Amino acid sequence: FWVQESGDDPQNFERNFPKAERFHMTLSPDADSTEQYKGKGINAHWWTHFADTEVQFPMEEIQPSYVAVTSRGPGGSQFLDTLTVHADGAVGNKNGMDAEEHTTFLNSGQMVIQNSRWGEVTRRIFEGMACGKMVLCDRLNESKKLEELFVDGEDIVYYDDMVDCINKINEYSDNEKERERIAKNGYKKVLENHTQKQRVEFIIQKYNEWRNSQSA
Repeated sequence: FWVQESGDDPQNFERNFPKAERFHMTLSPDADSTEQYKGKGINAHWWTHFADTEVQFPMEEIQPSYVAVTSRGPGGSQFLDTLTVHADGAVGNKNGMDAEEHTTFLNSGQMVIQNSRWGEVTRRIFEGMACGKMVLCDRLNESKKLEELFVDGEDIVYYDDMVDCINKINEYSDNEKERERIAKNGYKKVLENHTQKQRVEFIIQKYNEWRNSQSA
């Protein structure tokens, strides 16, 4: 039972699609790419990114040293570079970390900022929530279905542009009670729906369906 996990969709869809016919099932974190696969006759499923709770988790002993953090790293995003420079040390922005360092870094911010490179759903959203942090994320196109996963102002906070992002950083930095409420909701939703456990269960379910179809 061969499974293709196209974790780098949509940016590499044109590279992933030619391989898809070799597999019984293709799993894509991108809702648009999933529909493209299906339109071309591929057995594809929207299989969003997730958190690995063995790797990402709250570290209560760490006192946040930044208002917000992002792990895209310098040079990875003009938006985040500009935000970092003008934040005068309040925004932590680094990459090149191993798993433990990354989790420690995510825990070192009051919140986690995400800015997508290709207008896509990213792993960092789930990883930040699994660390018990409120995630501040750029508002994606409706077709990406992120808002079906996380509700604005309840599990996550979306921003529309740089000014909106800065205003919301300031708002939620000052309002710890509301920030923590949203963070707890996101943490709960990720643990219940978007960890390695649920993703493995999904693959096992699809394998059993395939096996039963073979013996029917």
